[in-house]
Amino acid sequence: MYDREKLKPGYKGEFVIHHHYAHAEHFDLRLEFPVINLSESLKTYNKKRDFKKTPEPGPRYTDKSVLRSWAIPKHKIPSENQPPILATETEDHEFSYRKFKGIIPEGEYGAGKVEIFDHGTFEIVDMVYDKKYIIDFKGKKLKGLYSLVKMSGKNFLWGKVKNKEKYLKMAIKVASRYAKDSDDLEKFIPGKHEIKPLPFDPKKLKGISEKMIKSHWENNYGAAIKGLNGVEKQLSEIKKDTPSFIVYGLKDRELNFSNSIILHEHYFGNLGGDGKPLNPVIDAINKTYGSYNQWEKIFKSAAMSLAGGSGWCILDFNLYSGDLRIYCSQNHTQAIAFGEPLLVLDLFEHAYQMDFGADTEKYIDIFMKNISWNEVNHRYDQAIQVLKALASRPL
Repeated sequence: MYDREKLKPGYKGEFVIHHHYAHAEHFDLRLEFPVINLSESLKTYNKKRDFKKTPEPGPRYTDKSVLRSWAIPKHKIPSENQPPILATETEDHEFSYRKFKGIIPEGEYGAGKVEIFDHGTFEIVDMVYDKKYIIDFKGKKLKGLYSLVKMSGKNFLWGKVKNKEKYLKMAIKVASRYAKDSDDLEKFIPGKHEIKPLPFDPKKLKGISEKMIKSHWENNYGAAIKGLNGVEKQLSEIKKDTPSFIVYGLKDRELNFSNSIILHEHYFGNLGGDGKPLNPVIDAINKTYGSYNQWEKIFKSAAMSLAGGSGWCILDFNLYSGDLRIYCSQNHTQAIAFGEPLLVLDLFEHAYQMDFGADTEKYIDIFMKNISWNEVNHRYDQAIQVLKALASRPL
């Protein structure tokens, strides 16, 4: 669709950022991209609009480029000190749309006021076609180097890069992690996982007995370590003629034990605190859920939905969407495919029955009083760094 012969490092074009006061207020980032077939590129744009009713520019088919467009839900520009923000690709627009401002009538697609937030030129500094663009913007408000990296589908991450030198250094650093010496792979020895010590004094938890914590840590977390070690040894002995049902069974148990270990370590890791919420993760919670109290209500309700059964309640940093989500998992394998667990609550009966019997609600309340928000913030900071690296990584 886009002209790959022209679209390469050094390509220059115009950009515009529209402030769109539609049903959901947002920014629209639009970049001039050269195209091969203009009518095909603008098919969706033209189909969605009745040009007898809307003041938006109609089809001219005289230009050799379109405005490739992304909706920015948070209607803000990413800064150097903040993580990249979500940019969702929409349909290509007429190139003349870069000068459009006005009111789209009610009942029409995108109804609402449209203003020009910024307009200027840009140059592509580095790119991998349809996957990553490092762009030098020269506008009145938007200036400097930004990354636009495709995550999946129509979702991109849009972030600020301080300068070209910093970007190149970061690219080399990230690339080196993907190009490790093959010798590193040979150092892996199956079946050598060890139990990690508790990161807190189990005697000092409020309302949770040392006996229950130690039983949970030794018998359940410890069993997962032992189980994974055994499975890895068996997997290392698989041969070409090993029956497929045996291979599948081992791989299934490998995933189950691996997730059990990860979630147990996160669970124990976020205990041992005073339960008092701390920034910066609380700011993120407030932005996503409106308030800490509202988030706590939803988190507790999600946890109670697992009462009497088994599973995990997880506050997760979804690296696919770039925001916080609460997930429930009825076992060790129902987990988001691309996320960082920030706060993990074990709802399997072995986690609370010894102290609380069937009173799951009381256990959840006591758990909240023992959260180490320092640890949660540490995980949140790590997730932000991962998000930044993903936005700047060479593809």
